[in-house]
Amino acid sequence: MKKAEIAVYEGLKEAVRNFVKLVRTRKATVAYYFNASEDPKPLTPNAPPQQFNVLEVRQLIAYVQTGQKLGYQTLLTTDGSKLFVNFVEQYPPVPLNMELA
Repeated sequence: MKKAEIAVYEGLKEAVRNFVKLVRTRKATVAYYFNASEDPKPLTPNAPPQQFNVLEVRQLIAYVQTGQKLGYQTLLTTDGSKLFVNFVEQYPPVPLNMELA
């Protein structure tokens, strides 16, 4: 290999190493969590069951839009008893020399 080819290869290797490091070290935080509802129970005799802790879709949309404006992806996860709203940093852009390789 010529010295110029080796230099290009080393530069590409360093760019890949830095990009992987950025992807692996993305920051994440649990912004909110909501407990699961209890079993629905009628509040009065012959009334339909009422469920507690119901989360509105527009509230979730507001969380997603807030995360996007702050540069985060919003991920919803659950452990069976709680709904977690996680904010994770967006992936960094791919370096130009990696795209052209």
